[in-house]
Amino acid sequence: MPVTRLPVLLALLPLALPPAAAAQQDDALLRDHYRQAYAGWSGLVLHCTGEGPLAVAVCEGVESEVAYLAAGAGVELALAENYRAATVEQVENGRLQLTVEVTTRAVEDFGLVSAAVRAEAGYRGATEAEAASGDPRAAPRAGSLVFWHDGAAGAGPGTASVEGVLEALGGSLRRFFTSFVAARR
Repeated sequence: MPVTRLPVLLALLPLALPPAAAAQQDDALLRDHYRQAYAGWSGLVLHCTGEGPLAVAVCEGVESEVAYLAAGAGVELALAENYRAATVEQVENGRLQLTVEVTTRAVEDFGLVSAAVRAEAGYRGATEAEAASGDPRAAPRAGSLVFWHDGAAGAGPGTASVEGVLEALGGSLRRFFTSFVAARR
């Protein structure tokens, strides 16, 4: 009898949800994290990479979405043709790098698409400020520091996989822009 069990399940639901105070504390920690990560950047540089017609379609869609979001938020945006150009733009103009890597596979008229997007910056001598002497994290290291990342995958006939991935990435990018713009205020 599903009807008699429903009230019991609904009565237990509040026990499974985190308290509002804990959720607010988590939100505050995330806001502080993003504020520290995104403050000071002059804008963004976008680089999208992938091979084949499905990847090109995803990159064109991402570039259009990011350009729209940047213009609406008053964020300076540069488009880079390759990773090296994006890195030069980041170093010379102080822009945070948005990198999108698209992987595709087409089998007859069926497409598989995955895309990973990240906000990152390259460093030549990064260290952990709180690392004790002798801790390997105290030694300067070169590499990319990823501030945020997300991704999407889709499969379907024709370009349906591209449309699904673009819809998911659009939501992710809108959330990223909300945090990025708020941190720069």
